[in-house]
Amino acid sequence: MTDPIPLNADLDDAKPAFEDEHAMPSIIADSIVRHQITPKRRIRTKEKAACELVLDDGTTLTGHIFVGTGERVLDCLNDSRPFFPFLHEDGTMLLLAKSTIAVCRPLEG
Repeated sequence: MTDPIPLNADLDDAKPAFEDEHAMPSIIADSIVRHQITPKRRIRTKEKAACELVLDDGTTLTGHIFVGTGERVLDCLNDSRPFFPFLHEDGTMLLLAKSTIAVCRPLEG
């Protein structure tokens, strides 16, 4: 271990604390705890449900709402999230505010 550098010392003359200035001392490396990070949210499988939406401004959209396995479109529209993803029939992905939906018609198919 090297001697401490006096407070009034010229730092250009200081020696690196380690032989290899890029190496981490083993005491530090050994104290690092490595953990696998797991997501806190559940990963859910989604299915596409075909539907037609009429927005509060009269716009009609046809496409798909993504619902959980065994979930109904109604369940998706009534959950606590203020927005939901909607795949328009032309392939455009939209993020719609639930408050703008006036009518939702599930389509068979």
